[in-house]
Amino acid sequence: MHQAAARAASVLREEAERYQAQLAADAQEYAERTRGDADRYAAAARVEAERYATKLTADAEDYAERTLDELSAVLHKAAATADQGRAALAQRRAGHWLDGADGTPGEAADGASISA
Repeated sequence: MHQAAARAASVLREEAERYQAQLAADAQEYAERTRGDADRYAAAARVEAERYATKLTADAEDYAERTLDELSAVLHKAAATADQGRAALAQRRAGHWLDGADGTPGEAADGASISA
């Protein structure tokens, strides 16, 4: 009976070792699959992030260009308005110098009466 128990224990030990080896192999395979999935997911996320960054860069450049164009248009309009104002002021000043010696308003170059 002692030999039978020793033989049964030996068989049980061998089965336990095979089971442990199989579990270790399954765990290793699962870990490799999981790492592969994670690597593929990370690569896809990097590609998507790069695509999004490229789009944001293009959008930002377009926005900056549009904003500068709009600002340029406003500044050109302001400069034209300032030029008109300077011309009108110069015309008024020129007309003021044309006032008569007796204090009566003179006439502008276009014939309009100028009063100070």
